[in-house]
Amino acid sequence: MKIQLKQHAQQDVVTSQRLRALNTHSPTLVVLVHGGFWRAEKTPESMAWLVEHLAVLGIEAVAVGYRTVETSATISEMVHDVLIACSHGKQTDRRHKHIVFVGHSVGGYLALRSATEFNRTFGRSSASAVAVAPFTLFNRPEYLALGDNAASALVQNSINSPTDADIARVLTLNQIPEKTVVVHGTDDSTIPCYMSIEFTFTQHTVRPDLHLVKHARHMDFVKPGRHASTYLLELIQRIAFERTALT
Repeated sequence: MKIQLKQHAQQDVVTSQRLRALNTHSPTLVVLVHGGFWRAEKTPESMAWLVEHLAVLGIEAVAVGYRTVETSATISEMVHDVLIACSHGKQTDRRHKHIVFVGHSVGGYLALRSATEFNRTFGRSSASAVAVAPFTLFNRPEYLALGDNAASALVQNSINSPTDADIARVLTLNQIPEKTVVVHGTDDSTIPCYMSIEFTFTQHTVRPDLHLVKHARHMDFVKPGRHASTYLLELIQRIAFERTALT
């Protein structure tokens, strides 16, 4: 298995050469967005094992990076980086019939935003989203304080002199893809699962499918061999093949 690292917007992009070596085309592209509370400690390499496992299943995947809060990046700039990284937007739309954005932790928020923007740009629902143990809400002080005030830092970068109304307007996920799955572990102490429950039942435009994985902790979804990461891998495979079957 060969993993290739490319440079994009000063961030690494992890892709698999396995499908190209086999001269196999995957009609569905899975875009993996890492977490790390929008900070530079985490990189796309943390998702490389998922790229490898999906390639073995015949599913093309790319793990993408994005600018972080330390560089004063706004949410719009982060979403822009994710969309540019997945084969430069329109080129991706021609090569792949379906895109599945999969994000862990705050990457789940970026996956939801990116999939929504992708569909808006191309005027059709070709992108779906899987948000894994995601950060999704900015409506409570205790949420803004998570990750050593990471969400507060993103708010300050994205909005000048933010008010509650500004935060709701700029950062609330008012629209999400028609096909959206939210996955959360019941033993998550980093981003509590009740955030996903609240998000699911207050999201009025589309009701996401909510999967609660018993006893799973926050990082279990991105560590190979854990029951939560096996569950996630099987879920992505099922969604990718379902989307392909619709072709």
